[in-house]
Order: sequence, then C-alpha cells, then structure tokens
Amino acid sequence: MNVSTVNRSAEAVDPAQEQYVWETLIPNLLDPHRLAIIESLIRLQQPLAVRDLAAIIGASADLTRYHCKVLTQAGVLEVSAVRLHPQPAGGGDDSLYEFPKPPQAVVTAPGSPE
Repeated sequence: MNVSTVNRSAEAVDPAQEQYVWETLIPNLLDPHRLAIIESLIRLQQPLAVRDLAAIIGASADLTRYHCKVLTQAGVLEVSAVRLHPQPAGGGDDSLYEFPKPPQAVVTAPGSPE
C-alpha cells in the first residue's frame, strides 16, 4: 500500500483510537532504549559518547552502541565527532552522537521574491 494515496481528509479521527495508538501501541512498538537515547540527547542538548549515554539510560555500552548505530543508519541520530583514545590493541575511539536540530524555516520579507 502506498501511504501517499490514502485519503485522510474524508475520515474523522476517533479520539479513543488515537489515544490507544499513542499510549498503548507506540510505547510497545518502539524500543525503550532508543527512546531513552533520543530523549537524553534532546534534553541535554550536547553530543554524548556511548559510555555516557549507557550510564544515563542504565544499559550496557554494547547495547547502547548497537541502538546508536541503528538510529544513525535510520537518520535519527548523527555522529558529530570522534574522540580518539589510541590503545595498543587498537580501538578505543568514541563516536559522539547527537540528535540533530530541525532545519530552520526560511522567512522571506514581504514583497520579496521567493
């Protein structure tokens, strides 16, 4: 089904159904760790490393790293920088993740061409 072809304007939204979707379905369909990562990044408004996010959301670093990678691949998070911690065995680098700010609306002056 192509979502863009669904006619939404002709149907009224049932408030009880909408409440069920947002209060029951969404929390059960979305992973609570991913929601906690997004919420933490929005609330703190700064890039954070996996170790920091893991401590904030109460999850392991491996699980948090996995969810950050999935969210980055989906375009929800961005890697803003990489902190280098060279170690003899390799690795040790930390990606800093952030929740991108939405693009600012372009405001045109009255009478100016768009």
